[in-house]
Parts: sequence; C-alpha cells; structure tokens
Amino acid sequence: MAKFACPPDVTSVNVGGEQFNADAEGLIEAPDGVAPALEPLGFVRLAEPVAKRGKAAKAAAAE
Repeated sequence: MAKFACPPDVTSVNVGGEQFNADAEGLIEAPDGVAPALEPLGFVRLAEPVAKRGKAAKAAAAE
C-alpha cells in the first residue's frame, strides 16, 4: 500500500470500481498498482518513512 496526497479540493477517487476517500489531512491509502492511474490526475505518492538503524534506532527507542 502507498499513501498519496490528493490534489486541491479532491476528497475521493474511484479507480477500477474501488473508492478511496481522503482522510482529514487530504491523504489516501491505495495499492501500489493504482499509482499509474492516480499520478496523471495530480495525486502525489508520499515517500515511505525510512526505518532508523544502529545508534539512531537505539536513541529513538530510549525516548
């Protein structure tokens, strides 16, 4: 699954009969395979957060 930022004033989209509704922040979560249909419409795929490793992970866990 991937997260996409919706274009301004868009609250939902239907792709292949499947409805995706935006959350309060204007984001939808959809399967990776629908990206080719969403991106030309102005939806922007958000980067996946990178997991912390090593010292950074230990420091985050200690917080």
